[in-house]
Amino acid sequence: MQPSTEIPDSVVAKAYDELQVHISSWLEGEISSFETNYRKRHQGVLPNLFDHRHQPEVKRIITEYPTTGGEYIVRCLIQMLLHREIFADSVLLLGLDEQETTLLQSIERSMSKAKPPREPGSIQSWRSDTLIALASTKHLQQQRLVFGDQLMHTTYDAVAAYFPVMKKTKESLQGFYERVIGPAMELATMIQTSPTRYEFFPSPGTISPICNLAHRQVSEARFIDIETGKTLKADSPLQEDERGNIGKQVLQLAPALYRHNRGQAPILLVKEVVLVKLHRPLGRRRAATFHQAAQDG
Repeated sequence: MQPSTEIPDSVVAKAYDELQVHISSWLEGEISSFETNYRKRHQGVLPNLFDHRHQPEVKRIITEYPTTGGEYIVRCLIQMLLHREIFADSVLLLGLDEQETTLLQSIERSMSKAKPPREPGSIQSWRSDTLIALASTKHLQQQRLVFGDQLMHTTYDAVAAYFPVMKKTKESLQGFYERVIGPAMELATMIQTSPTRYEFFPSPGTISPICNLAHRQVSEARFIDIETGKTLKADSPLQEDERGNIGKQVLQLAPALYRHNRGQAPILLVKEVVLVKLHRPLGRRRAATFHQAAQDG
């Protein structure tokens, strides 16, 4: 039975799922807005919306999947940046500066080396209580605002490098903060102040070598057909080859989220999201790929 101070698994899982929906719906909104405005002023074919930045793997995905590849790359990029800047284990609490972080880590090391040493669960509870208290101070709230503003600009600029038709305006930045950065920071703070340890696994947003996907693996993650944007289900009409494979894994869109259970195996809260190229796509492609796929999970 979980201590009463812990956040219910359903609350953490819902916040993480909703973040995926926010990211996808924000991106789709930006694409739709550009296309609408472009067609009002121009005739003919739309220009290329995405830039591969001379990266071979990125270029391969954008080239092989010209109508969706760029969207997948941008979503992957946002995940990498968020996990590096706010979800990394090294970030004790959003807004803490390096000196404050070092001091807290030094205290925790002293507690673990004391005689008798404090139990890991006791240290984690102390950290939780301390960070909750710090998070309520005016000083940290101000630092958090500064951090959030910087993260908004750096992440938006990084996305714009791959999605160059996106314009940086006061309104676009505000929308990006409200839809992506704000919800991500709220989830990070929820996790960081919890007396329970959480882990995102495997490393987020990576483009890994393509590997086969067996039919028996369908339940292990949230697999999305790269051709149609549809989520694979247990009863999906999947075509196997002679080895029992139904396709190849192409790109991770979001890592899985686990809660560490003291003395027991980690508990899966949210499955990893992975794009796959099936031997036989799941019908015709539908609109609102990311938003719908996140809801299907």
